[in-house]
Amino acid sequence: NMFAEYLFKDAATTEIYTLSLHDAIPICAWVTVADFERDIAPYIPADNPRILIMRDMGAGDIIMSTTTVRHLRYRYPRAEIIYATTDQNIALIERESYIDRVIPMREIDLEGGRYNLCINWCRALEDYSIERNRGARIETFAAHIGLKIGPNKKPDYDVSFDEIKAAERLLAGQNRDKLIAYVVQSAAWNRTWPQWRLHELLAGFADKLPDYKIVLIDRESDDGLFDAKNVINLCGLTSTFGEAAAVLKMCRLTVNQDTGLAHAAGAMGLQQLILIGSIPPEMRSEERRVGKECRSRWSPYP
Repeated sequence: NMFAEYLFKDAATTEIYTLSLHDAIPICAWVTVADFERDIAPYIPADNPRILIMRDMGAGDIIMSTTTVRHLRYRYPRAEIIYATTDQNIALIERESYIDRVIPMREIDLEGGRYNLCINWCRALEDYSIERNRGARIETFAAHIGLKIGPNKKPDYDVSFDEIKAAERLLAGQNRDKLIAYVVQSAAWNRTWPQWRLHELLAGFADKLPDYKIVLIDRESDDGLFDAKNVINLCGLTSTFGEAAAVLKMCRLTVNQDTGLAHAAGAMGLQQLILIGSIPPEMRSEERRVGKECRSRWSPYP
């Protein structure tokens, strides 16, 4: 019997809890598997294994992990794949057909779950001293478990019908061909363009693109700080990540911070400009061109 012990911290409740794993192959956060087919596959059932994947934080990381999860499904078509994450991230992946169940972290039952393979992506990709973590993040998930992925590396994400309807209500009466969405801040200050320069940016938009309106999106209200004639201020008005993503989908262009909504926009194939902060862009994109043109094959630089 194999045994491993994991310590998690639930960001929503700050509850710390320890989980024990029995009779399964654990791929821990600090491990790098060289070759999945050689090192993991021979030790789990070939037909219908039960696979548990754990990733707690980072909406963008949850979205980027879908490429590897999808390839796990290709490898094991009859597997039962359970993805455990924090409550606020469940909606990001619960509609993906190749994931059987998405559960909150607190409901993980490693002893009674009878899993054959447990993949721990919690804090597995944040240590850049590990070589595998210095590549593009989408590929890093696969590199962690030694899985070879095909040419289709595009992650999966889309908004629901209800989220689209909510966005339509917020943008009622607006000409969507003349809307530019601007995501005000990232989850981290060091990946956020200085907000004190936003007034200058809005004035620049008004001067260069007078027929366009700028749709400001943020999870917190700005109390009217950035109100202007060319601004549709939705700060604090989108109640979920999905509603904010739906607003992006209804605009002609998105200006994004390096944050979860950028990866959602990339997965949906939206045209966007991303303001890169402290994380090198090569960790976020497979192909990029510096200068007048900036694009890639997949998220988040269409």
